[in-house]
Amino acid sequence: VAVGDARLIAARAQLTGRALAAPAYDPAVHHVHMPGVLPVIDVALAAEPVPGTPDPRNADATLATLSIAGELCLSGRFDGVVTAPVQK
Repeated sequence: VAVGDARLIAARAQLTGRALAAPAYDPAVHHVHMPGVLPVIDVALAAEPVPGTPDPRNADATLATLSIAGELCLSGRFDGVVTAPVQK
């Protein structure tokens, strides 16, 4: 399960030329790992991201993704968190 901007995740997957289905994560559904499928908890960015250029307008969304992932682990729903590079 990814926690992040669903639109950005889909756009970056498209750049790789690989098909990716990114349905909204539903906690009531038991998601089984399937190649090409990545459930997403959508946390929309405030501004269009530019790789290598942190934007303070996206800080709240960045912090929210970390908070949500941490809370899901602390609740026992998820077992761990792996982050992509995080703007600092």
